[in-house]
Amino acid sequence: MRHLILQDNHIICALGVKLIVIFLLKENPMRIIVLVDSLIAGGVQREMTTLAVLLKQRQYDVQVISYFSHDFFKPVLDRAQIPQTIVPHKNKLHRLFAVRKAIRESQPDVVIAYMNTPSLLAEFSGLPFRRFSVIVGEANTDLAITRSIKGRFYLHRLADAIWTNSHSQLKFIQTHAPWLTSRLSLIINCVDLNLFHPPKTEPTSDAIRLLVVSRFDPHKNFMTLLTALERVKQTAPAINITVDWYGNNFFTDGKPTKLSASYMELQKAIETRKMREYFRLHDPVEDVVSLYQQASAFCLPSFYEGTPNVICEAMACGRPILISRVCDNERFSIDGENGFLFDPHSADDIANTIIRFASLPPDGRRQMGIRSRERAETLFSRERFITQFIDLIEGLRQKKR
Repeated sequence: MRHLILQDNHIICALGVKLIVIFLLKENPMRIIVLVDSLIAGGVQREMTTLAVLLKQRQYDVQVISYFSHDFFKPVLDRAQIPQTIVPHKNKLHRLFAVRKAIRESQPDVVIAYMNTPSLLAEFSGLPFRRFSVIVGEANTDLAITRSIKGRFYLHRLADAIWTNSHSQLKFIQTHAPWLTSRLSLIINCVDLNLFHPPKTEPTSDAIRLLVVSRFDPHKNFMTLLTALERVKQTAPAINITVDWYGNNFFTDGKPTKLSASYMELQKAIETRKMREYFRLHDPVEDVVSLYQQASAFCLPSFYEGTPNVICEAMACGRPILISRVCDNERFSIDGENGFLFDPHSADDIANTIIRFASLPPDGRRQMGIRSRERAETLFSRERFITQFIDLIEGLRQKKR
């Protein structure tokens, strides 16, 4: 009898402790730092901003830390009442210690970082010991193992979890860094299906307007797309077509920086080839939804990708997608159903794909857009995205406990 009483008391005490822990967690929600380079107009930055907002909506205490002062997505954080800290630094070495200090002073429970440098900074911030969990994200890669990639994978031993947004990247890491397999999670991007939606009325013009939303980076393959557009003009001059490319040119105060070289190269090539009327370059805009809705199709000719936010957004807006046959892209575009796939290394193949799309009747293009939206609703749910992230975060909390 005495044994039973002691056992009952033990159970009651355990339940009491559990209730106290639950109460304290509600009173003191987990503090999460989302670490990103900046809030510049970019796919990764949009994804991290979205993650911060969704975590805040689930009652987590969220703070964004960055180390560059671009503020394209800052209004989104302000509306969600999420504080942002910009860490000043003099050089790369100083940044390493300045970001570490900012993180440790914030006393987080979890630090979530994405991209190479933020991930390195998050992992370094935990040295020599830490009380917080570290989650780092691996986005796209050209799937070619290099010394720098090997080094990055070894550093990921310092992280508690690694998430990737594509099957191809997951398989790549499992192949080249099998010691990380137990820490890997696959979490595909999400999109706000209410914000990104098809237009009430489709564009009625016969003109084909291809939209690209991407930074001006060589791996985005803008030169091959320019050559392909030239060939379309030469072989099918009756097609009324333009390409509108919106992206960050890395200018500061209206002047080019070292990172602007690719943009300047493209701009010069457009002028030299007399394609300015057909291949038009634009700065990023905040109202990207209307860009998608006004386009005939979305195009992304990259040499490699992960799960690009722009593809998710374009599909949610009911646009056909013309994209490279690389990485996970075949999971998004079913060739001939909601878009077309092409070889990014072949200007001829890209040109033929554009002509193939332009040759479709208006109703054929409209049906492609409808199927894009249907696939977006299946693939890119925000609820699925944040549920998977919370499962990852709470799983780490249980391990720490």
